[in-house]
Amino acid sequence: MWIEIQLCTFVPTEAVAPPIDITGAGDLFNAALISVLGVGCSRTMAVAFSHLAANVSIRKLDGAGTASPEQILGDYDELN
Repeated sequence: MWIEIQLCTFVPTEAVAPPIDITGAGDLFNAALISVLGVGCSRTMAVAFSHLAANVSIRKLDGAGTASPEQILGDYDELN
């Protein structure tokens, strides 16, 4: 979800089945969001990309909280 004055945009995401490890997912979401906004993507696209990054991260059960660009794009390809 992206919220601005007088505007709220809902960006859907995919549910992830357990087991999951949320270590670092918020940090990764924020890093992805800032990075994608920094290269000029729309806010909606940036939130969607950040959701994908966090989804990759929470499926890693070692507490790494990481996601490579290839892993994120792989998830995107699977969803489309």
